[in-house]
Amino acid sequence: MLGMVGRDEPLRVASTVTGQSSGSSDNHDVIVIGGTGYVGASLCDHLVGLGQQVIATSRSANPDFDQAGTDHLRLEVLDLEASPISAGGRVAIICPWVPLVGSAPPPDWVSPLLERLAHTGTTTVVYFSTIWVYGDQLAGRLTEESPTGSTNPYASAHLDNESRLTRIADRHGLDITLLRMSNLIGADPFFRWRSKIAFAHELTAMAVNDRQIVLRSPPDTRRNLLPRSLLHHYLTAILDRPLEPGRVSTFNVGGPDTTTMLELAKLIATVVEQHDGQPVRIEHLAASGGPQTFHLDTDRIHSLAGAGPDDLTRELSMILADLTHGRCQTVSPS
Repeated sequence: MLGMVGRDEPLRVASTVTGQSSGSSDNHDVIVIGGTGYVGASLCDHLVGLGQQVIATSRSANPDFDQAGTDHLRLEVLDLEASPISAGGRVAIICPWVPLVGSAPPPDWVSPLLERLAHTGTTTVVYFSTIWVYGDQLAGRLTEESPTGSTNPYASAHLDNESRLTRIADRHGLDITLLRMSNLIGADPFFRWRSKIAFAHELTAMAVNDRQIVLRSPPDTRRNLLPRSLLHHYLTAILDRPLEPGRVSTFNVGGPDTTTMLELAKLIATVVEQHDGQPVRIEHLAASGGPQTFHLDTDRIHSLAGAGPDDLTRELSMILADLTHGRCQTVSPS
């Protein structure tokens, strides 16, 4: 599974929501749990661009959003008593994070979090899960009705959270959407503050700094790649639906095609070569010899949202801009 490497550094905050509330006062439109992460940070920017008032939560006291419309709330989901939710949103978006420590299953942080959010007035919840709930080795056509199950702790934790959310929906009259997401590709507003970066940024950094891309997985490893702009298109359509208390919807969200790691590396090399005119080599292991292929069926979300932007080259160019243009100011950790 493609993921992140390293660990997060603290980020800076532009404005902070403080104090405690016992009802739905001081609510914003959307609260994004994990709003400074790779998925959440750009999502907050997108929502503000749609005119939403957003609260971004993080475990650190120091994220930074340099535009109006995004406030910050420090929130440790594993210790809600120490960091109570002092303001909420009509919509809560829970970005992908599961606390994994060794082989022990993570604690149930979703149920108490949803209890608190419902208390602040939240009525709609979007949870980012993963396509890896369909198994350790993805194969065949994967629809939302395909069997689930995995020995991978990350995927298993997401499946547990999906089950908890499903049970909670009726109890609190929440409208819950589960998004089983493939590998996200797109720019990162906080890239320069991270010591943990997404895999497309990592491969692009190799191309820029070393003039070569070294693949650690076999070149024929299959991946479905989701352009960030397409994810935002899909999410906008989900949030535009009329409220239906007690509903639980599941959507696969991914790109239209399955590709290989070698094809992705070639596309990254082309983007970097066109930028600076210097060749980029690609090194990789031997092919694995007939890996299973899969097709992520996204007909359900496509029927709801319609066709959206699907331009991986544009997304990779924006990742290159993260690396070369210094979009964020460097700050000292607090």
